[in-house]
Amino acid sequence: LDDRLDRSPADLVILYGGEQDGALGTCGCPGDPKGSLGRVHGYAAAVREQGTPTLLVNAGNWLTDVAGTDALLPATRTRNAHMLDAVTGETSGWDALNISFRDLPGLGEPDRFPAEAVSANLKGGGAPFRIVERNGIKVALTGVTAWKKDYLQPQGFERTDPVEALQALVPTLREQADLIVVTSYGLGRTNKQLAALDIDVLIDADTH
Repeated sequence: LDDRLDRSPADLVILYGGEQDGALGTCGCPGDPKGSLGRVHGYAAAVREQGTPTLLVNAGNWLTDVAGTDALLPATRTRNAHMLDAVTGETSGWDALNISFRDLPGLGEPDRFPAEAVSANLKGGGAPFRIVERNGIKVALTGVTAWKKDYLQPQGFERTDPVEALQALVPTLREQADLIVVTSYGLGRTNKQLAALDIDVLIDADTH
């Protein structure tokens, strides 16, 4: 890793993850287990130690939405509380967390949305985008999601069409940033429409 990074001419490296589903650890696979926030943070730290300008973004489903008949289970709320502590704040390393339809039920109240949470097609919670600067490059970070599991989605938020919302937002992002990075969750073939917009990077996550 050290040798490869030393040779890299990159002005910016984008690291991405997603679908932690409220779990801090691995998936539990006995052989070559994947995931865990510790591994994500360790990898990001190793890259950053090389002096490489780096972004770390989450494409969605960082919280979990395991529910009973019509509400999140108490154990789900506990898992989400631990995950919120782990992915937010100055020490977490995440630059943007896409608010997917699986994350919104675990957030619920606007004052619980972390500063890193973004969504172009959710109104009433989180920021529509974030602007960060690395190596003199201004980067706009935003995200979009499909809307499913309506029975779990909290009230008081406006959930809009992802393509229309991003298309309306792009001119503002283009004015403020050199690079537009969009994360997408659960949109399948709709990603082709997103990719056709005036954006630079599209990162999709949807059940692996």
